[in-house]
Amino acid sequence: MPQTVTGYLIYALILFGILFTFPAGAAPIQEQVSINKTTNIHNVSSSNSVSQAVRSYAQKISRVCPGNWEAYPCLQAVSESTLVMAANYAGALKNRGYTAAVEKIKNHCAAATAAREREFPAYAMKSAYTECANMIYDVTEETGLKPDQSHYQLLVGPILCMSDDWRCETLEDQMRAMVR
Repeated sequence: MPQTVTGYLIYALILFGILFTFPAGAAPIQEQVSINKTTNIHNVSSSNSVSQAVRSYAQKISRVCPGNWEAYPCLQAVSESTLVMAANYAGALKNRGYTAAVEKIKNHCAAATAAREREFPAYAMKSAYTECANMIYDVTEETGLKPDQSHYQLLVGPILCMSDDWRCETLEDQMRAMVR
């Protein structure tokens, strides 16, 4: 069980994304959910601990996003987090020789990082985040290698909240508690 408030948030994000994690219950972030029966998926990180970088992004997203998912500061924070997550995942894919998969991640996640530098409409960023998350799912299916799941949840949570998913209220409560 997590020992810190940040640990509780990451734990909540992971629980929040149970239906969207790999392998059981996984599905692209689209309107329908299908069951994935793949069992040979490997973590990019062999550690069960949450990295300091992920904690830092979780804290920033927790400060600016609850109740403001479509505001620029939130979109910027999610884009910054997504850049690091996608880059780390692409690096792990490259190290394992999956160069075609690296290109897919670059091409389909680039737009999800655009709000780092300037403001874009929230609907465009939601679409970009969804495209990135779906490509990560597809690449995971193809390669058996998945990104840091805690960091991935920092992309999945905002997509669901921007979609007015009913689970967002619980996630926002956890985020607000973290930054009190």
